[in-house]
Amino acid sequence: MIGFGNLSPAAQDTAKGLVKAAPHWVALIVLVVVFLVYMDHTHDVAKQVADQRIKVCHDVQNKSTKVLDSLVARLEQFSTEYALLREAMRDNAEEIKRENSLLRELFKELMHEVRELQKQHEAHKSMHAPNK
Repeated sequence: MIGFGNLSPAAQDTAKGLVKAAPHWVALIVLVVVFLVYMDHTHDVAKQVADQRIKVCHDVQNKSTKVLDSLVARLEQFSTEYALLREAMRDNAEEIKRENSLLRELFKELMHEVRELQKQHEAHKSMHAPNK
């Protein structure tokens, strides 16, 4: 039989009368109470899962922020290095242009000297060639 030890004697009499007079109402009330306890437990479990998922999302967000900060720092470093490289290449290009210009002038002078030497050689050859 159902124990009603925690209830006052008048409440015990009322509960016993209700169990005898309308057991279907008692069963319905017990069923509703059990369902409410189950729903409360399910809600607690769902809340724990949701809290855990939120914590994981925050962890991922924090890691992503750190990675993005690191990428920004690296990109700034690469940008600085690229600017230095571009400046060095521009300086080298100008130096190469000057060197090429000097080499062209030198080549022109050498070609002029070679032509002069060829003319002298031809003149010398024709002066010392035996007459036929």
